[in-house]
Amino acid sequence: MDALILSLQASRRLHSVGWGAPSIEPAILNSLQQSLQAVKEHSRFEGHSAPVMGASFSPDGRMVASASWDGTVKLWNIEGKELRTLRGHTAEVWNAVFSPDGKTVASVSSDHTIKLWSVEGQELHTLKGHTAEVWEVAFSPNGKYVASAGSDGVIKLWSLEGRELQTFQGHKGWIWGLSFSPDGQTLASGSADSTIKLWSLDGKELQTFTGHQDTVTEVIFSPDGHKIASSSNDGTIKVWTLDGQELRTLLGTHAQIWDIHFSPDSKILAAVSSDSTVRLWKPDEQEDAKILKTTAQISRLNFSPDGQYLLMGGWDHTIKLWTVKDREQNLQIFQAHDAQVTDVNFSPDGQTIATTSWDRTIKLWNRKGQQINILKQGTDKKSYAVWSISFSPDKHTLATVFWDGSILLWNSNGQQLLTIPGHVRLKTSFSPNGQTIISTGQDNTFKLWSRDGQELQTFVGHEAPVTSVKFSSDGQLIVSASADSSIKLWRIDGKLLKTFKGHQDEVTSVSFSPNNRLIASASADKTIRLWSLNGQ
Repeated sequence: MDALILSLQASRRLHSVGWGAPSIEPAILNSLQQSLQAVKEHSRFEGHSAPVMGASFSPDGRMVASASWDGTVKLWNIEGKELRTLRGHTAEVWNAVFSPDGKTVASVSSDHTIKLWSVEGQELHTLKGHTAEVWEVAFSPNGKYVASAGSDGVIKLWSLEGRELQTFQGHKGWIWGLSFSPDGQTLASGSADSTIKLWSLDGKELQTFTGHQDTVTEVIFSPDGHKIASSSNDGTIKVWTLDGQELRTLLGTHAQIWDIHFSPDSKILAAVSSDSTVRLWKPDEQEDAKILKTTAQISRLNFSPDGQYLLMGGWDHTIKLWTVKDREQNLQIFQAHDAQVTDVNFSPDGQTIATTSWDRTIKLWNRKGQQINILKQGTDKKSYAVWSISFSPDKHTLATVFWDGSILLWNSNGQQLLTIPGHVRLKTSFSPNGQTIISTGQDNTFKLWSRDGQELQTFVGHEAPVTSVKFSSDGQLIVSASADSSIKLWRIDGKLLKTFKGHQDEVTSVSFSPNNRLIASASADKTIRLWSLNGQ
Protein backbone atom coordinates (compact mmCIF):
# COMPACT_ATOMS: atom_id res chain seq x y z
CA MET A 1 0.00 0.00 0.00
CA ASP A 2 2.84 2.44 0.74
CA ALA A 3 4.25 1.57 -2.68
CA LEU A 4 0.94 2.72 -4.12
CA ILE A 5 1.07 6.04 -2.29
CA LEU A 6 4.73 6.60 -3.18
CA SER A 7 4.02 6.00 -6.85
CA LEU A 8 1.09 8.40 -6.75
CA GLN A 9 3.28 11.09 -5.22
CA ALA A 10 5.87 10.57 -7.92
CA SER A 11 3.23 10.75 -10.61
CA ARG A 12 1.75 13.95 -9.26
CA ARG A 13 5.18 15.57 -9.03
CA LEU A 14 5.89 14.71 -12.64
CA HIS A 15 2.79 16.62 -13.60
CA SER A 16 4.16 19.74 -11.90
CA VAL A 17 6.56 20.22 -14.82
CA GLY A 18 4.04 19.09 -17.44
CA TRP A 19 3.56 15.71 -19.06
CA GLY A 20 6.13 15.29 -21.79
CA ALA A 21 8.07 18.43 -20.80
CA PRO A 22 11.73 18.37 -21.95
CA SER A 23 12.92 18.95 -18.39
CA ILE A 24 11.70 15.53 -17.25
CA GLU A 25 14.71 13.27 -16.95
CA PRO A 26 14.41 9.73 -18.34
CA ALA A 27 15.58 8.38 -15.00
CA ILE A 28 12.54 9.92 -13.30
CA LEU A 29 10.21 8.32 -15.80
CA ASN A 30 11.92 4.95 -15.40
CA SER A 31 11.63 5.22 -11.62
CA LEU A 32 7.93 6.01 -11.86
CA GLN A 33 7.35 3.15 -14.29
CA GLN A 34 9.04 0.68 -11.94
CA SER A 35 6.99 1.97 -9.04
CA LEU A 36 3.75 1.62 -10.94
CA GLN A 37 4.70 -1.90 -11.97
CA ALA A 38 5.29 -2.74 -8.31
CA VAL A 39 1.85 -1.40 -7.42
CA LYS A 40 0.24 -3.51 -10.13
CA GLU A 41 1.87 -6.58 -8.62
CA HIS A 42 0.44 -5.75 -5.17
CA SER A 43 -3.11 -5.09 -6.52
CA ARG A 44 -4.42 -4.10 -3.11
CA PHE A 45 -6.84 -1.30 -4.11
CA GLU A 46 -8.84 -1.82 -7.25
CA GLY A 47 -11.95 0.10 -8.18
CA HIS A 48 -11.07 3.34 -9.96
CA SER A 49 -11.61 3.39 -13.72
CA ALA A 50 -8.77 5.85 -14.47
CA PRO A 51 -5.32 6.68 -13.06
CA VAL A 52 -5.17 7.33 -9.33
CA MET A 53 -3.30 10.60 -8.68
CA GLY A 54 -3.41 11.04 -4.92
CA ALA A 55 -3.82 8.98 -1.77
CA SER A 56 -3.54 9.65 1.94
CA PHE A 57 -4.02 7.91 5.26
CA SER A 58 -6.52 8.96 7.88
CA PRO A 59 -4.87 10.23 11.10
CA ASP A 60 -5.47 6.89 12.85
CA GLY A 61 -4.06 4.95 9.89
CA ARG A 62 -7.19 2.86 9.46
CA MET A 63 -8.53 4.41 6.26
CA VAL A 64 -7.14 5.52 2.92
CA ALA A 65 -8.60 8.17 0.65
CA SER A 66 -7.73 7.95 -3.05
CA ALA A 67 -8.28 10.53 -5.79
CA SER A 68 -8.60 9.61 -9.44
CA TRP A 69 -8.90 10.99 -12.94
CA ASP A 70 -12.23 9.14 -13.06
CA GLY A 71 -13.61 12.13 -11.11
CA THR A 72 -14.18 10.26 -7.84
CA VAL A 73 -12.70 9.93 -4.37
CA LYS A 74 -12.80 6.50 -2.79
CA LEU A 75 -12.44 5.57 0.87
CA TRP A 76 -10.90 2.20 1.77
CA ASN A 77 -10.11 0.29 4.90
CA ILE A 78 -6.52 -0.69 5.59
CA GLU A 79 -7.02 -4.13 4.06
CA GLY A 80 -8.05 -2.69 0.70
CA LYS A 81 -11.82 -3.05 1.00
CA GLU A 82 -13.69 -0.20 -0.68
CA LEU A 83 -15.94 1.52 1.86
CA ARG A 84 -17.60 4.21 -0.25
CA THR A 85 -17.23 6.37 -3.36
CA LEU A 86 -17.51 10.16 -3.17
CA ARG A 87 -19.04 11.52 -6.39
CA GLY A 88 -19.53 15.17 -7.24
CA HIS A 89 -16.49 16.51 -9.08
CA THR A 90 -16.99 17.03 -12.82
CA ALA A 91 -13.35 16.50 -13.86
CA GLU A 92 -10.17 14.76 -12.73
CA VAL A 93 -9.54 14.63 -8.97
CA TRP A 94 -5.90 15.26 -8.08
CA ASN A 95 -5.68 14.75 -4.35
CA ALA A 96 -7.69 13.95 -1.24
CA VAL A 97 -6.64 14.50 2.37
CA PHE A 98 -8.17 13.91 5.80
CA SER A 99 -8.73 16.63 8.40
CA PRO A 100 -6.69 16.35 11.64
CA ASP A 101 -9.66 14.80 13.48
CA GLY A 102 -10.22 12.31 10.65
CA LYS A 103 -13.88 13.29 10.22
CA THR A 104 -13.62 15.29 7.00
CA VAL A 105 -12.01 14.71 3.60
CA ALA A 106 -10.96 17.55 1.29
CA SER A 107 -10.56 16.85 -2.43
CA VAL A 108 -9.23 19.03 -5.27
CA SER A 109 -10.00 18.78 -8.96
CA SER A 110 -9.46 20.03 -12.49
CA ASP A 111 -13.01 21.38 -12.26
CA HIS A 112 -11.40 24.31 -10.32
CA THR A 113 -13.10 23.36 -7.03
CA ILE A 114 -12.32 21.96 -3.60
CA LYS A 115 -14.96 19.75 -2.02
CA LEU A 116 -15.35 18.89 1.65
CA TRP A 117 -16.89 15.53 2.54
CA SER A 118 -17.79 13.69 5.69
CA VAL A 119 -16.14 10.28 5.97
CA GLU A 120 -19.68 8.86 5.81
CA GLY A 121 -19.77 10.12 2.19
CA GLN A 122 -21.90 13.28 2.50
CA GLU A 123 -20.79 16.27 0.42
CA LEU A 124 -20.56 19.15 2.91
CA HIS A 125 -19.33 22.14 0.88
CA THR A 126 -17.94 23.07 -2.54
CA LEU A 127 -15.30 25.80 -2.48
CA LYS A 128 -15.23 27.87 -5.69
CA GLY A 129 -12.74 30.60 -6.57
CA HIS A 130 -9.78 29.12 -8.45
CA THR A 131 -9.61 29.80 -12.19
CA ALA A 132 -7.72 26.62 -13.15
CA GLU A 133 -6.91 23.12 -11.93
CA VAL A 134 -6.51 22.74 -8.16
CA TRP A 135 -3.78 20.27 -7.24
CA GLU A 136 -2.83 20.86 -3.63
CA VAL A 137 -4.90 21.04 -0.45
CA ALA A 138 -3.97 21.20 3.23
CA PHE A 139 -5.84 21.49 6.52
CA SER A 140 -4.52 23.83 9.20
CA PRO A 141 -3.23 22.03 12.32
CA ASN A 142 -6.31 23.06 14.30
CA GLY A 143 -8.60 21.85 11.52
CA LYS A 144 -10.35 25.22 11.18
CA TYR A 145 -8.98 26.24 7.76
CA VAL A 146 -8.28 24.74 4.37
CA ALA A 147 -5.58 26.03 2.01
CA SER A 148 -5.61 25.22 -1.71
CA ALA A 149 -3.32 25.86 -4.68
CA GLY A 150 -2.82 24.79 -8.27
CA SER A 151 -2.07 25.82 -11.82
CA ASP A 152 -3.54 29.32 -11.54
CA GLY A 153 -0.52 30.23 -9.41
CA VAL A 154 -2.50 31.47 -6.41
CA ILE A 155 -3.19 30.12 -2.92
CA LYS A 156 -6.59 30.45 -1.30
CA LEU A 157 -7.54 30.16 2.35
CA TRP A 158 -11.03 28.93 3.25
CA SER A 159 -13.17 28.36 6.30
CA LEU A 160 -14.68 24.91 6.77
CA GLU A 161 -18.05 26.49 5.97
CA GLY A 162 -16.76 27.24 2.44
CA ARG A 163 -16.11 30.99 2.82
CA GLU A 164 -13.05 32.33 0.96
CA LEU A 165 -10.95 34.18 3.52
CA GLN A 166 -7.83 35.20 1.61
CA THR A 167 -6.02 34.98 -1.74
CA PHE A 168 -2.21 34.80 -1.85
CA GLN A 169 -0.58 36.09 -5.05
CA GLY A 170 3.12 36.29 -5.91
CA HIS A 171 4.31 33.07 -7.57
CA LYS A 172 5.02 33.10 -11.32
CA GLY A 173 4.24 29.45 -11.94
CA TRP A 174 2.12 26.54 -10.83
CA ILE A 175 2.09 25.94 -7.09
CA TRP A 176 2.89 22.43 -5.99
CA GLY A 177 4.07 22.40 -2.37
CA LEU A 178 1.81 23.81 0.35
CA SER A 179 2.21 23.54 4.12
CA PHE A 180 1.01 25.19 7.31
CA SER A 181 3.43 26.05 10.10
CA PRO A 182 2.93 24.05 13.32
CA ASP A 183 1.19 27.00 14.98
CA GLY A 184 -1.05 27.46 11.95
CA GLN A 185 -0.09 31.12 11.53
CA THR A 186 2.15 30.85 8.43
CA LEU A 187 1.88 29.16 5.04
CA ALA A 188 4.82 27.93 2.97
CA SER A 189 4.45 27.33 -0.75
CA GLY A 190 6.70 25.85 -3.44
CA SER A 191 6.29 26.56 -7.11
CA ALA A 192 7.29 25.70 -10.66
CA ASP A 193 9.03 29.09 -10.62
CA SER A 194 11.69 27.34 -8.45
CA THR A 195 10.98 29.53 -5.41
CA ILE A 196 9.60 29.02 -1.92
CA LYS A 197 7.47 31.71 -0.33
CA LEU A 198 6.31 32.29 3.23
CA TRP A 199 2.99 34.01 3.89
CA SER A 200 1.06 35.28 6.86
CA LEU A 201 -2.58 34.23 6.93
CA ASP A 202 -3.66 37.76 6.06
CA GLY A 203 -2.02 37.31 2.64
CA LYS A 204 1.21 39.20 3.25
CA GLU A 205 4.32 37.73 1.56
CA LEU A 206 6.95 37.39 4.29
CA GLN A 207 9.94 35.87 2.50
CA THR A 208 11.07 34.38 -0.84
CA PHE A 209 13.77 31.68 -1.00
CA THR A 210 15.73 31.18 -4.21
CA GLY A 211 18.25 28.42 -4.84
CA HIS A 212 16.47 25.51 -6.46
CA GLN A 213 16.99 25.07 -10.19
CA ASP A 214 13.67 23.42 -11.00
CA THR A 215 10.13 23.00 -9.72
CA VAL A 216 9.83 22.90 -5.93
CA THR A 217 7.73 19.80 -5.29
CA GLU A 218 7.39 19.80 -1.49
CA VAL A 219 7.88 22.31 1.31
CA ILE A 220 7.48 21.67 5.06
CA PHE A 221 8.12 23.38 8.39
CA SER A 222 10.24 22.25 11.32
CA PRO A 223 8.21 21.62 14.49
CA ASP A 224 9.32 24.91 16.08
CA GLY A 225 8.40 26.80 12.91
CA HIS A 226 11.91 28.22 12.57
CA LYS A 227 13.13 26.14 9.61
CA ILE A 228 11.86 25.07 6.20
CA ALA A 229 12.72 21.93 4.21
CA SER A 230 12.12 21.74 0.48
CA SER A 231 12.53 19.15 -2.28
CA SER A 232 12.81 19.85 -5.97
CA ASN A 233 12.88 18.26 -9.40
CA ASP A 234 16.49 19.47 -9.55
CA GLY A 235 17.28 16.37 -7.45
CA THR A 236 18.10 18.22 -4.22
CA ILE A 237 16.63 18.61 -0.75
CA LYS A 238 17.36 21.89 1.01
CA VAL A 239 16.85 23.00 4.60
CA TRP A 240 16.51 26.72 5.25
CA THR A 241 16.22 29.16 8.09
CA LEU A 242 13.28 31.52 7.77
CA ASP A 243 15.60 34.26 6.48
CA GLY A 244 16.65 32.04 3.54
CA GLN A 245 19.98 30.66 4.81
CA GLU A 246 20.61 27.14 3.47
CA LEU A 247 21.57 24.49 6.05
CA ARG A 248 23.30 21.13 5.52
CA THR A 249 21.53 17.78 5.79
CA LEU A 250 22.97 14.31 6.16
CA LEU A 251 21.19 12.62 3.29
CA GLY A 252 19.95 14.00 0.00
CA THR A 253 17.51 11.59 -1.66
CA HIS A 254 13.96 11.59 -2.93
CA ALA A 255 13.27 8.47 -0.84
CA GLN A 256 11.78 8.59 2.64
CA ILE A 257 13.61 6.87 5.51
CA TRP A 258 11.47 4.45 7.47
CA ASP A 259 13.76 2.80 10.02
CA ILE A 260 17.31 3.18 11.39
CA HIS A 261 19.56 1.12 13.68
CA PHE A 262 23.09 1.22 15.02
CA SER A 263 25.22 -1.88 14.89
CA PRO A 264 26.06 -3.23 18.38
CA ASP A 265 29.60 -1.78 18.20
CA SER A 266 28.26 1.67 17.20
CA LYS A 267 30.43 1.68 14.07
CA ILE A 268 27.65 1.32 11.49
CA LEU A 269 24.35 3.14 11.08
CA ALA A 270 21.79 1.40 8.86
CA ALA A 271 18.73 3.05 7.32
CA VAL A 272 15.92 1.60 5.21
CA SER A 273 14.36 3.87 2.58
CA SER A 274 11.18 3.88 0.55
CA ASP A 275 13.21 3.40 -2.65
CA SER A 276 13.80 -0.28 -1.71
CA THR A 277 17.36 0.42 -0.55
CA VAL A 278 19.22 0.01 2.72
CA ARG A 279 22.08 2.45 3.33
CA LEU A 280 25.01 1.79 5.66
CA TRP A 281 27.19 4.60 7.05
CA LYS A 282 30.14 4.80 9.40
CA PRO A 283 29.02 7.77 11.55
CA ASP A 284 32.56 8.76 12.50
CA GLU A 285 33.78 8.89 8.90
CA GLN A 286 32.90 11.07 5.91
CA GLU A 287 32.65 8.31 3.31
CA ASP A 288 29.50 7.88 1.26
CA ALA A 289 26.87 5.38 2.28
CA LYS A 290 27.08 1.80 1.09
CA ILE A 291 23.82 0.90 -0.63
CA LEU A 292 22.04 -2.46 -0.58
CA LYS A 293 19.41 -2.65 -3.30
CA THR A 294 16.45 -4.95 -2.63
CA THR A 295 13.74 -6.19 -4.95
CA ALA A 296 10.84 -4.96 -2.80
CA GLN A 297 10.00 -2.34 -0.19
CA ILE A 298 11.62 -2.97 3.21
CA SER A 299 9.55 -2.06 6.26
CA ARG A 300 11.84 -2.99 9.18
CA LEU A 301 15.45 -3.91 9.85
CA ASN A 302 17.61 -5.02 12.78
CA PHE A 303 21.20 -6.05 13.45
CA SER A 304 21.98 -9.40 15.01
CA PRO A 305 23.43 -9.07 18.55
CA ASP A 306 26.92 -9.87 17.24
CA GLY A 307 26.60 -7.26 14.49
CA GLN A 308 27.40 -9.75 11.75
CA TYR A 309 23.97 -9.87 10.14
CA LEU A 310 21.29 -7.43 9.08
CA LEU A 311 17.70 -8.63 9.20
CA MET A 312 15.00 -7.06 7.00
CA GLY A 313 11.26 -7.58 6.66
CA GLY A 314 9.65 -6.65 3.38
CA TRP A 315 6.48 -5.85 1.51
CA ASP A 316 7.05 -8.98 -0.58
CA HIS A 317 6.13 -11.02 2.55
CA THR A 318 9.71 -12.28 2.99
CA ILE A 319 12.49 -11.92 5.55
CA LYS A 320 16.01 -11.23 4.24
CA LEU A 321 19.21 -11.89 6.16
CA TRP A 322 22.39 -10.15 4.92
CA THR A 323 25.96 -10.40 6.06
CA VAL A 324 27.30 -6.99 7.01
CA LYS A 325 30.84 -7.63 5.76
CA ASP A 326 29.71 -8.83 2.34
CA ARG A 327 27.16 -6.13 1.62
CA GLU A 328 26.29 -7.38 -1.84
CA GLN A 329 25.33 -10.95 -0.96
CA ASN A 330 21.86 -11.96 0.14
CA LEU A 331 22.53 -14.70 2.67
CA GLN A 332 19.04 -16.07 3.28
CA ILE A 333 15.45 -15.39 2.25
CA PHE A 334 12.55 -16.73 4.33
CA GLN A 335 9.17 -17.06 2.61
CA ALA A 336 7.61 -15.96 5.86
CA HIS A 337 4.10 -14.52 5.72
CA ASP A 338 1.03 -14.06 3.54
CA ALA A 339 1.09 -10.25 3.89
CA GLN A 340 3.50 -7.41 4.68
CA VAL A 341 6.06 -8.16 7.39
CA THR A 342 5.60 -5.41 10.00
CA ASP A 343 8.51 -6.17 12.36
CA VAL A 344 11.56 -8.41 12.68
CA ASN A 345 13.82 -8.97 15.68
CA PHE A 346 16.64 -11.23 16.82
CA SER A 347 16.58 -12.88 20.22
CA PRO A 348 19.36 -11.61 22.54
CA ASP A 349 21.54 -14.65 21.76
CA GLY A 350 21.05 -14.15 18.02
CA GLN A 351 19.79 -17.66 17.44
CA THR A 352 16.05 -16.98 17.01
CA ILE A 353 14.24 -14.58 14.71
CA ALA A 354 10.74 -13.31 15.51
CA THR A 355 8.48 -11.81 12.84
CA THR A 356 5.04 -10.18 12.78
CA SER A 357 2.73 -9.44 9.89
CA TRP A 358 -0.53 -7.99 8.68
CA ASP A 359 -1.53 -11.61 8.09
CA ARG A 360 -2.20 -11.65 11.89
CA THR A 361 0.49 -14.17 12.76
CA ILE A 362 3.64 -14.16 14.91
CA LYS A 363 6.33 -16.60 13.84
CA LEU A 364 9.65 -17.80 15.28
CA TRP A 365 12.52 -18.98 13.05
CA ASN A 366 16.05 -20.24 13.32
CA ARG A 367 18.79 -18.56 11.29
CA LYS A 368 18.51 -21.19 8.58
CA GLY A 369 15.00 -20.01 7.80
CA GLN A 370 13.25 -22.96 9.41
CA GLN A 371 10.01 -22.13 11.22
CA ILE A 372 10.18 -23.04 14.91
CA ASN A 373 6.80 -21.92 16.20
CA ILE A 374 3.68 -19.89 15.49
CA LEU A 375 2.20 -17.84 18.34
CA LYS A 376 -1.58 -18.05 17.98
CA GLN A 377 -3.89 -15.29 19.17
CA GLY A 378 -6.52 -17.82 20.17
CA THR A 379 -10.22 -18.25 19.45
CA ASP A 380 -11.55 -16.38 22.50
CA LYS A 381 -10.94 -12.95 20.95
CA LYS A 382 -11.01 -11.32 17.54
CA SER A 383 -7.84 -11.81 15.54
CA TYR A 384 -5.86 -8.65 14.76
CA ALA A 385 -2.94 -7.67 12.56
CA VAL A 386 0.33 -7.54 14.51
CA TRP A 387 2.39 -4.32 14.57
CA SER A 388 5.59 -5.23 16.39
CA ILE A 389 7.47 -7.73 18.54
CA SER A 390 10.36 -7.60 21.01
CA PHE A 391 12.30 -10.07 23.16
CA SER A 392 13.00 -9.65 26.86
CA PRO A 393 16.75 -9.54 27.63
CA ASP A 394 16.67 -13.13 28.91
CA LYS A 395 14.96 -14.16 25.60
CA HIS A 396 12.25 -16.13 27.46
CA THR A 397 9.43 -13.59 27.05
CA LEU A 398 8.11 -11.83 23.97
CA ALA A 399 5.90 -8.74 23.79
CA THR A 400 3.64 -8.12 20.77
CA VAL A 401 1.47 -5.14 19.85
CA PHE A 402 -1.78 -5.77 17.98
CA TRP A 403 -3.91 -3.57 15.73
CA ASP A 404 -6.44 -3.03 18.55
CA GLY A 405 -3.67 -1.48 20.68
CA SER A 406 -3.32 -4.35 23.16
CA ILE A 407 0.03 -5.73 24.34
CA LEU A 408 0.29 -9.48 24.72
CA LEU A 409 3.16 -11.21 26.57
CA TRP A 410 4.19 -14.76 25.60
CA ASN A 411 6.71 -17.29 26.78
CA SER A 412 9.08 -18.79 24.23
CA ASN A 413 6.86 -21.87 23.90
CA GLY A 414 3.99 -19.76 22.59
CA GLN A 415 1.91 -19.66 25.76
CA GLN A 416 0.06 -16.40 26.44
CA LEU A 417 1.10 -14.88 29.76
CA LEU A 418 -0.62 -11.50 30.06
CA THR A 419 -2.69 -9.00 28.07
CA ILE A 420 -2.37 -5.25 28.72
CA PRO A 421 -5.35 -3.35 27.24
CA GLY A 422 -6.37 0.28 27.06
CA HIS A 423 -3.58 2.37 25.46
CA VAL A 424 -3.67 2.92 21.68
CA ARG A 425 -0.26 1.44 20.92
CA LEU A 426 2.00 0.97 17.94
CA LYS A 427 5.26 -0.43 19.32
CA THR A 428 6.71 -1.91 22.48
CA SER A 429 10.12 -2.76 23.91
CA PHE A 430 11.65 -4.16 27.10
CA SER A 431 14.00 -2.30 29.42
CA PRO A 432 17.58 -3.67 29.54
CA ASN A 433 16.89 -5.47 32.83
CA GLY A 434 13.67 -6.95 31.42
CA GLN A 435 11.52 -5.73 34.30
CA THR A 436 9.60 -2.96 32.53
CA ILE A 437 8.00 -2.43 29.12
CA ILE A 438 7.47 0.72 27.07
CA SER A 439 4.55 1.16 24.68
CA THR A 440 4.06 3.99 22.18
CA GLY A 441 0.71 5.26 21.03
CA GLN A 442 -1.49 7.35 18.80
CA ASP A 443 -2.61 9.44 21.82
CA ASN A 444 0.68 11.43 21.77
CA THR A 445 2.00 9.65 24.87
CA PHE A 446 4.03 6.60 25.73
CA LYS A 447 3.70 4.48 28.84
CA LEU A 448 5.95 2.46 31.14
CA TRP A 449 4.57 -0.84 32.49
CA SER A 450 5.71 -3.50 34.91
CA ARG A 451 5.94 -7.10 33.70
CA ASP A 452 2.69 -7.88 35.54
CA GLY A 453 0.78 -5.21 33.58
CA GLN A 454 0.79 -2.36 36.12
CA GLU A 455 1.04 1.11 34.59
CA LEU A 456 4.04 2.85 36.17
CA GLN A 457 4.40 6.11 34.24
CA THR A 458 2.84 8.11 31.41
CA PHE A 459 5.17 10.38 29.45
CA VAL A 460 3.33 13.49 28.22
CA GLY A 461 4.91 16.18 26.06
CA HIS A 462 4.67 15.31 22.38
CA GLU A 463 2.04 17.04 20.27
CA ALA A 464 1.42 14.16 17.85
CA PRO A 465 1.58 10.34 17.97
CA VAL A 466 4.80 8.82 19.34
CA THR A 467 6.40 6.80 16.56
CA SER A 468 9.49 5.31 18.21
CA VAL A 469 10.92 4.95 21.72
CA LYS A 470 14.12 3.33 23.03
CA PHE A 471 15.87 2.73 26.37
CA SER A 472 19.50 3.65 26.91
CA SER A 473 21.67 0.58 27.52
CA ASP A 474 21.79 1.31 31.28
CA GLY A 475 18.00 1.64 31.41
CA GLN A 476 18.13 5.08 33.02
CA LEU A 477 17.14 7.18 30.00
CA ILE A 478 14.45 6.97 27.33
CA VAL A 479 14.45 8.68 23.94
CA SER A 480 11.20 9.19 22.04
CA ALA A 481 10.34 10.34 18.51
CA SER A 482 7.08 11.73 17.26
CA ALA A 483 5.04 12.80 14.27
CA ASP A 484 5.39 16.32 15.72
CA SER A 485 8.95 16.24 14.24
CA SER A 486 10.67 16.35 17.63
CA ILE A 487 12.85 13.99 19.66
CA LYS A 488 12.68 14.04 23.46
CA LEU A 489 15.06 12.68 26.11
CA TRP A 490 13.54 11.55 29.42
CA ARG A 491 14.45 10.03 32.75
CA ILE A 492 12.53 6.87 33.57
CA ASP A 493 10.63 8.74 36.29
CA GLY A 494 8.98 10.83 33.56
CA LYS A 495 11.10 13.99 33.82
CA LEU A 496 11.76 15.60 30.42
CA LEU A 497 15.47 16.40 30.06
CA LYS A 498 15.83 17.70 26.52
CA THR A 499 13.89 18.32 23.31
CA PHE A 500 15.84 17.98 20.04
CA LYS A 501 14.50 20.04 17.13
CA GLY A 502 15.73 20.08 13.56
CA HIS A 503 13.75 17.58 11.51
CA GLN A 504 11.26 19.06 9.09
CA ASP A 505 8.69 16.27 9.15
CA GLU A 506 7.60 13.26 11.19
CA VAL A 507 10.47 11.48 12.98
CA THR A 508 9.97 7.83 12.09
CA SER A 509 12.66 6.10 14.14
CA VAL A 510 15.13 6.87 16.93
CA SER A 511 17.92 4.89 18.57
CA PHE A 512 20.73 5.19 21.13
CA SER A 513 24.21 4.11 20.13
CA PRO A 514 25.27 1.15 22.32
CA ASN A 515 27.68 3.38 24.27
CA ASN A 516 24.81 5.91 24.87
CA ARG A 517 26.90 8.78 23.52
CA LEU A 518 24.85 9.40 20.39
CA ILE A 519 21.22 9.38 19.32
CA ALA A 520 20.32 8.65 15.71
CA SER A 521 17.01 9.77 14.23
CA ALA A 522 15.32 9.25 10.88
CA SER A 523 12.54 11.33 9.46
CA ALA A 524 9.99 11.58 6.67
CA ASP A 525 11.94 14.69 5.67
CA LYS A 526 14.34 12.16 4.08
CA THR A 527 17.23 12.91 6.45
CA ILE A 528 19.08 11.09 9.20
CA ARG A 529 20.53 13.14 12.03
CA LEU A 530 23.06 12.27 14.74
CA TRP A 531 22.81 14.06 18.10
CA SER A 532 24.89 14.17 21.24
CA LEU A 533 22.86 13.90 24.44
CA ASN A 534 23.01 17.67 24.91
CA GLY A 535 21.20 18.11 21.59
CA GLN A 536 24.14 19.15 19.41
